[in-house]
Amino acid sequence: MSHYVYFHRKATDGSVFYIGIGTGDRYRYFLNRNKHWHNTANKYGVVPEIVVYCDDYNHAKSWEVYLIGLYGRNDLGNGHLVNKTAGGDGAVDYKHDDTSKSLMKKLKMDKYGIPCDVYKVSDRSFVGSFDCIMDVSRSLGLESSGVSACVRRRTITFKGYVILRKGEVIDWEYILNNSGKHIASVRNSTPVSRYTLDGEYIDSFKSASEACRVTGVAQTTISHCVKGKAKTAGGFIWRKTV
Repeated sequence: MSHYVYFHRKATDGSVFYIGIGTGDRYRYFLNRNKHWHNTANKYGVVPEIVVYCDDYNHAKSWEVYLIGLYGRNDLGNGHLVNKTAGGDGAVDYKHDDTSKSLMKKLKMDKYGIPCDVYKVSDRSFVGSFDCIMDVSRSLGLESSGVSACVRRRTITFKGYVILRKGEVIDWEYILNNSGKHIASVRNSTPVSRYTLDGEYIDSFKSASEACRVTGVAQTTISHCVKGKAKTAGGFIWRKTV
């Protein structure tokens, strides 16, 4: 039976979060995965994809090791994969043919071959343009996974730099207001307003998180109040700012 290596991508943005080896319909079989896999799949959805068909199991193991190393693991802090091992199950060295090498190069370019413009946050200066993510990583001494996350708009800044796709217009007001934050946390922020129990307006906040920091009322209870799951939180009425 032919072995293959497959990706599981997030349905929301197409990013790869798991890499595995399979035969038959294994790539579409979602049971018996690790807890981190299920958390990711439940939150973002799953799009399975066969990447390469292999000559034999050793060939597949060699491919799996290569791709996990390329994309990086979340538990090691060098990527976003939820894989818990380096893959390969004790894979032996495998000599790839020209077709495999060509596909490896394409996959590497798909991940890292994005021309970038880089800016420094501290003085808003333009650092320069780079041919790809790896050039940024080597030139500035930054982890490629972090550069990639910034370019792909998963984070707003990375270690004091704004890293955009080449030619993308930079919005400094947005950058400075949200520097260092994860994109999802910015997109999911809901402005909230605080009222007395008599319904009199007191003040407003950019998010439940900010309201929590200022007032000391738990963020969860504020959110529950805003969503109608609770009538009050911390002795106040909370509503979504309109």
